[in-house]
Amino acid sequence: MAALHGFDDVTSRRMFGCDAFLNRARIFAFLTDRTMVARVPEPERAKLLKRRQAKPFYVGPRTTFGIWVEMPLRTSADVKLALRMARLAHADTVNRGPASAHRRRGAKL
Repeated sequence: MAALHGFDDVTSRRMFGCDAFLNRARIFAFLTDRTMVARVPEPERAKLLKRRQAKPFYVGPRTTFGIWVEMPLRTSADVKLALRMARLAHADTVNRGPASAHRRRGAKL
């Protein structure tokens, strides 16, 4: 997934015990051993879920985390799809602009 570093203005760091990818201080994806979790905008998110190409990302037993989805990385087709969705997630962070100062870790107010 080194390809994520090729997106504009991407930085990475360890978060949640995983490699997280950020654009302008906004996280848009992170990788576990065999999955990618990304903040995929609608209507693409709904399509992924309907086709069972992804599942909602859960932060608790019954609590989903917004529009975040979890995608397997078992095959080359899975990786290709995950990269396409990461590009959409990245573009969505660009459209939303930079994170506000109060949300950035260590930001001075």
